[in-house]
Amino acid sequence: MTTPSAEEEAQITNYLRDIGGLLIVVGDLNLRDFKWHDPPTGTRGTHNRWASLVEDRDLRQIVTQPTHLSDGIIDVVLTNVNALRMATVNKRSVARSDHSALNFKVSLP
Repeated sequence: MTTPSAEEEAQITNYLRDIGGLLIVVGDLNLRDFKWHDPPTGTRGTHNRWASLVEDRDLRQIVTQPTHLSDGIIDVVLTNVNALRMATVNKRSVARSDHSALNFKVSLP
C-alpha cells in the first residue's frame, strides 16, 4: 500500500469530519512523531489535519503502547464511542509485519 498524497489525505479527513455520528477509525496512519495527548500536536501539515479532526469530532486515541518495531504509535484506534475504552497491543507478530496486532472490544447495549 502506498502513502496517500496530501490531497487524498485531505479528502479522507474531510470525509471523516463530515459524516457525523459515532466514529471508529482504525489503521496505520504513519504519524510517527504525532502526539495524541490533549491537545493533539504534530510538526507537519498532515499532523494539523489529523489534530483538527480529532478535536472537531471529539476523538480519543485508545492505543497507548508502541505498535511498531521502531517503538512508535503509528497504528491507531480513534473513537468518540464511549463504550470503546482500551486497546491492547499484542507484541507477537501475527504475520510478516513490523507492526504489532491490536485488540479492542466495543461493548454495545
